[in-house]
Amino acid sequence: MRNNILTPEQSRRTIFYLDGLRYSFAMADVAFCRLIPTLDLIASRQTTGEDCENEIISALLDAWTIVDMCHRARELVQQTPSLSPKLPGIQIFLRMTEAVEKLRHHVQHFRSGIPSLPQDTNPLWGALSWVSSEDRAKCYTIVSGNLVPGVTAPTCSYDTHECRFAQKAMLFSGGSMVDLADIIDRLATLKNCLLEWIETNPYFTRAEGKTVVFLFQPGPPRVQ
Repeated sequence: MRNNILTPEQSRRTIFYLDGLRYSFAMADVAFCRLIPTLDLIASRQTTGEDCENEIISALLDAWTIVDMCHRARELVQQTPSLSPKLPGIQIFLRMTEAVEKLRHHVQHFRSGIPSLPQDTNPLWGALSWVSSEDRAKCYTIVSGNLVPGVTAPTCSYDTHECRFAQKAMLFSGGSMVDLADIIDRLATLKNCLLEWIETNPYFTRAEGKTVVFLFQPGPPRVQ
Protein backbone atom coordinates (compact mmCIF):
# COMPACT_ATOMS: atom_id res chain seq x y z
CA MET A 1 0.00 0.00 0.00
CA ARG A 2 1.13 3.55 -0.59
CA ASN A 3 0.35 4.62 2.97
CA ASN A 4 -0.13 2.59 6.13
CA ILE A 5 -2.80 4.93 7.49
CA LEU A 6 -5.65 6.54 5.58
CA THR A 7 -6.75 9.99 6.67
CA PRO A 8 -10.51 10.64 6.79
CA GLU A 9 -10.24 12.62 3.55
CA GLN A 10 -8.28 9.83 1.83
CA SER A 11 -10.86 7.32 2.99
CA ARG A 12 -13.65 9.49 1.61
CA ARG A 13 -11.90 9.89 -1.74
CA THR A 14 -11.19 6.16 -1.92
CA ILE A 15 -14.90 5.43 -1.58
CA PHE A 16 -15.60 7.71 -4.54
CA TYR A 17 -12.91 5.99 -6.62
CA LEU A 18 -14.30 2.56 -5.76
CA ASP A 19 -17.81 3.73 -6.62
CA GLY A 20 -16.48 4.93 -9.95
CA LEU A 21 -14.89 1.55 -10.62
CA ARG A 22 -17.95 -0.39 -9.48
CA TYR A 23 -20.27 1.39 -11.90
CA SER A 24 -17.71 1.32 -14.71
CA PHE A 25 -17.57 -2.47 -14.42
CA ALA A 26 -21.36 -2.73 -14.24
CA MET A 27 -22.04 -0.43 -17.19
CA ALA A 28 -19.52 -2.25 -19.37
CA ASP A 29 -21.18 -5.57 -18.49
CA VAL A 30 -24.65 -4.25 -19.30
CA ALA A 31 -23.42 -2.82 -22.60
CA PHE A 32 -21.81 -6.11 -23.65
CA CYS A 33 -24.83 -8.18 -22.59
CA ARG A 34 -26.99 -5.97 -24.81
CA LEU A 35 -24.47 -5.80 -27.64
CA ILE A 36 -24.27 -9.48 -28.62
CA PRO A 37 -28.06 -10.09 -28.97
CA THR A 38 -28.35 -6.82 -30.89
CA LEU A 39 -25.60 -7.85 -33.29
CA ASP A 40 -27.26 -11.24 -33.80
CA LEU A 41 -30.54 -9.49 -34.59
CA ILE A 42 -28.78 -7.28 -37.12
CA ALA A 43 -27.24 -10.38 -38.70
CA SER A 44 -30.61 -12.12 -38.99
CA ARG A 45 -32.14 -9.08 -40.66
CA GLN A 46 -29.53 -9.14 -43.39
CA THR A 47 -31.39 -12.19 -44.69
CA THR A 48 -34.92 -10.83 -44.29
CA GLY A 49 -34.10 -7.33 -45.48
CA GLU A 50 -35.84 -5.73 -42.50
CA ASP A 51 -34.69 -2.29 -41.43
CA CYS A 52 -32.24 -2.38 -38.52
CA GLU A 53 -30.88 1.16 -38.38
CA ASN A 54 -31.93 1.65 -34.75
CA GLU A 55 -30.28 -1.64 -33.80
CA ILE A 56 -27.08 -0.56 -35.57
CA ILE A 57 -27.02 2.70 -33.62
CA SER A 58 -27.66 0.76 -30.40
CA ALA A 59 -24.77 -1.59 -31.17
CA LEU A 60 -22.38 1.28 -31.86
CA LEU A 61 -23.50 2.98 -28.65
CA ASP A 62 -22.83 -0.14 -26.58
CA ALA A 63 -19.47 -0.80 -28.27
CA TRP A 64 -18.26 2.72 -27.51
CA THR A 65 -19.67 2.50 -23.98
CA ILE A 66 -17.41 -0.51 -23.37
CA VAL A 67 -14.42 1.47 -24.64
CA ASP A 68 -15.31 4.47 -22.47
CA MET A 69 -15.90 2.40 -19.33
CA CYS A 70 -12.57 0.63 -19.79
CA HIS A 71 -10.85 4.01 -20.14
CA ARG A 72 -12.49 5.23 -16.94
CA ALA A 73 -11.45 2.08 -15.09
CA ARG A 74 -7.87 2.64 -16.25
CA GLU A 75 -7.95 6.21 -14.96
CA LEU A 76 -9.57 5.39 -11.63
CA VAL A 77 -7.46 2.37 -10.76
CA GLN A 78 -4.27 4.41 -11.09
CA GLN A 79 -5.48 7.13 -8.71
CA THR A 80 -7.22 5.22 -5.91
CA PRO A 81 -5.59 6.09 -2.57
CA SER A 82 -3.64 3.23 -0.92
CA LEU A 83 -4.09 1.03 -4.01
CA SER A 84 -0.69 0.36 -5.54
CA PRO A 85 -0.71 0.55 -9.35
CA LYS A 86 2.23 -1.85 -9.23
CA LEU A 87 0.01 -4.78 -8.27
CA PRO A 88 0.45 -7.50 -10.92
CA GLY A 89 -3.29 -7.58 -11.69
CA ILE A 90 -3.36 -3.84 -12.31
CA GLN A 91 -0.18 -3.84 -14.37
CA ILE A 92 -1.51 -6.61 -16.62
CA PHE A 93 -4.83 -4.81 -17.06
CA LEU A 94 -3.18 -1.53 -18.00
CA ARG A 95 -0.83 -3.21 -20.43
CA MET A 96 -3.49 -5.36 -22.13
CA THR A 97 -6.02 -2.52 -22.55
CA GLU A 98 -3.64 0.15 -23.79
CA ALA A 99 -5.27 0.25 -27.25
CA VAL A 100 -8.45 1.57 -25.63
CA GLU A 101 -6.76 4.93 -25.07
CA LYS A 102 -6.09 5.39 -28.79
CA LEU A 103 -9.72 4.77 -29.73
CA ARG A 104 -11.07 7.03 -27.03
CA HIS A 105 -8.62 9.80 -27.92
CA HIS A 106 -9.81 9.54 -31.53
CA VAL A 107 -13.51 10.03 -30.70
CA GLN A 108 -12.81 12.70 -28.08
CA HIS A 109 -11.08 14.94 -30.61
CA PHE A 110 -13.26 14.91 -33.72
CA ARG A 111 -13.08 18.70 -33.99
CA SER A 112 -9.32 18.78 -34.40
CA GLY A 113 -8.89 15.24 -35.68
CA ILE A 114 -11.15 15.22 -38.74
CA PRO A 115 -9.07 17.77 -40.71
CA SER A 116 -5.96 15.64 -40.18
CA LEU A 117 -7.45 12.24 -41.03
CA PRO A 118 -5.23 10.30 -43.46
CA GLN A 119 -6.52 9.38 -46.92
CA ASP A 120 -6.81 5.74 -45.89
CA THR A 121 -8.80 5.60 -42.69
CA ASN A 122 -11.60 3.82 -40.86
CA PRO A 123 -15.17 5.16 -40.71
CA LEU A 124 -15.33 8.09 -38.30
CA TRP A 125 -17.39 6.21 -35.70
CA GLY A 126 -15.64 2.99 -36.54
CA ALA A 127 -16.26 -0.40 -38.10
CA LEU A 128 -17.89 -2.94 -35.80
CA SER A 129 -17.20 -6.52 -36.83
CA TRP A 130 -18.59 -9.66 -35.19
CA VAL A 131 -19.10 -13.38 -35.67
CA SER A 132 -22.69 -14.60 -35.64
CA SER A 133 -23.72 -16.63 -32.61
CA GLU A 134 -25.98 -18.67 -34.90
CA ASP A 135 -23.34 -19.45 -37.50
CA ARG A 136 -19.69 -19.16 -36.47
CA ALA A 137 -18.66 -19.33 -40.12
CA LYS A 138 -20.23 -15.93 -40.82
CA CYS A 139 -18.67 -12.60 -39.95
CA TYR A 140 -20.51 -9.29 -40.37
CA THR A 141 -19.16 -5.75 -40.28
CA ILE A 142 -21.03 -2.52 -39.65
CA VAL A 143 -19.51 0.33 -41.65
CA SER A 144 -20.70 3.50 -39.94
CA GLY A 145 -21.15 6.54 -42.16
CA ASN A 146 -20.65 7.08 -45.87
CA LEU A 147 -18.38 5.00 -48.07
CA VAL A 148 -16.14 7.85 -49.14
CA PRO A 149 -12.89 7.11 -51.03
CA GLY A 150 -10.16 5.80 -48.76
CA VAL A 151 -12.45 4.49 -46.02
CA THR A 152 -11.67 0.91 -45.06
CA ALA A 153 -13.55 -1.43 -42.73
CA PRO A 154 -11.56 -4.41 -41.43
CA THR A 155 -13.19 -7.56 -40.07
CA CYS A 156 -12.46 -10.13 -37.39
CA SER A 157 -9.35 -12.06 -38.35
CA TYR A 158 -9.68 -15.60 -39.64
CA ASP A 159 -7.47 -18.36 -38.24
CA THR A 160 -6.66 -20.53 -41.25
CA HIS A 161 -5.10 -23.20 -39.03
CA GLU A 162 -8.14 -23.54 -36.77
CA CYS A 163 -10.54 -22.70 -39.63
CA ARG A 164 -12.49 -20.21 -37.54
CA PHE A 165 -12.68 -16.51 -36.78
CA ALA A 166 -10.31 -15.56 -33.97
CA GLN A 167 -12.47 -12.92 -32.25
CA LYS A 168 -16.10 -12.50 -31.24
CA ALA A 169 -16.53 -8.74 -31.67
CA MET A 170 -14.01 -6.13 -32.81
CA LEU A 171 -14.15 -2.34 -33.04
CA PHE A 172 -11.88 -0.56 -35.52
CA SER A 173 -11.54 3.23 -35.47
CA GLY A 174 -8.89 5.87 -36.03
CA GLY A 175 -6.38 3.27 -37.19
CA SER A 176 -6.65 1.31 -33.94
CA MET A 177 -8.68 -1.71 -32.88
CA VAL A 178 -9.93 -3.43 -29.74
CA ASP A 179 -11.37 -6.85 -29.01
CA LEU A 180 -14.56 -6.01 -27.12
CA ALA A 181 -15.00 -9.47 -25.60
CA ASP A 182 -11.40 -9.37 -24.38
CA ILE A 183 -11.99 -5.97 -22.76
CA ILE A 184 -14.89 -7.42 -20.79
CA ASP A 185 -12.70 -10.31 -19.65
CA ARG A 186 -9.94 -7.88 -18.63
CA LEU A 187 -12.39 -5.77 -16.65
CA ALA A 188 -13.71 -8.87 -14.87
CA THR A 189 -10.17 -9.89 -13.93
CA LEU A 190 -9.42 -6.39 -12.65
CA LYS A 191 -12.63 -6.45 -10.60
CA ASN A 192 -11.54 -9.69 -8.93
CA CYS A 193 -8.13 -8.18 -8.24
CA LEU A 194 -9.77 -5.21 -6.52
CA LEU A 195 -12.09 -7.42 -4.49
CA GLU A 196 -9.07 -9.34 -3.21
CA TRP A 197 -7.40 -6.04 -2.32
CA ILE A 198 -10.50 -4.87 -0.43
CA GLU A 199 -10.64 -8.11 1.56
CA THR A 200 -7.05 -7.60 2.75
CA ASN A 201 -7.43 -3.86 3.38
CA PRO A 202 -8.19 -3.08 7.05
CA TYR A 203 -10.00 0.13 6.16
CA PHE A 204 -12.73 -1.37 3.98
CA THR A 205 -15.25 -4.18 4.18
CA ARG A 206 -16.56 -5.96 1.11
CA ALA A 207 -20.34 -5.75 0.78
CA GLU A 208 -22.87 -6.41 -1.97
CA GLY A 209 -24.52 -3.02 -1.97
CA LYS A 210 -27.62 -1.98 -3.85
CA THR A 211 -28.10 1.40 -5.46
CA VAL A 212 -30.47 3.57 -3.45
CA VAL A 213 -33.55 4.96 -5.19
CA PHE A 214 -35.47 7.78 -3.50
CA LEU A 215 -39.06 8.66 -4.30
CA PHE A 216 -40.20 12.28 -4.21
CA GLN A 217 -43.92 12.78 -4.69
CA PRO A 218 -45.63 16.09 -3.95
CA GLY A 219 -48.87 15.86 -2.06
CA PRO A 220 -52.17 17.39 -3.19
CA PRO A 221 -52.38 21.18 -2.99
CA ARG A 222 -53.58 22.47 0.31
CA VAL A 223 -57.05 23.95 0.27
CA GLN A 224 -57.03 27.56 1.41
